[in-house]
Amino acid sequence: MNDFVENRVLSYSGAFLKRKMDVNKDGVGDYIEVLGGKYSLKSIVIRDGLNNKTLWKNNILFDDGFNNCQYSEFKNIAISENNFTLEYNTCADNSMLGHRYTTFRVDSKNEPVVIQDNYLVNELNGKDNKKPKKINCMSNSKVFFSTYRGRCG
Repeated sequence: MNDFVENRVLSYSGAFLKRKMDVNKDGVGDYIEVLGGKYSLKSIVIRDGLNNKTLWKNNILFDDGFNNCQYSEFKNIAISENNFTLEYNTCADNSMLGHRYTTFRVDSKNEPVVIQDNYLVNELNGKDNKKPKKINCMSNSKVFFSTYRGRCG
């Protein structure tokens, strides 16, 4: 699909970013959509590629009241055969702290689960040339796509 048509589809659907992947492993490409504007994100929805029905939805990742932070900026959805990774700048206490990479494994008919959750943090008063600190945000519990809240701990 050329860029013009793809941008028209995104603006019509209300999606800020949309990627195609066979999430439910039925042989048809499904859609992972980030809804809202670039700085006023609402939710992430996974839609069935056959009938556009919502398979799973996450409303809490971008909820400022739930996360007690003003969301910064969504960067990308990276796709591989059995995983997708959400890449975004995140904040806490209204301060931008770092870049988050959260990877979900997809499985036939089951809701995607977090398999990797890393947070690259730059020191707020540190030097620009200092390497970011990597924090592993994985918990001991199974975290599903719809309940992922984007917080460490």
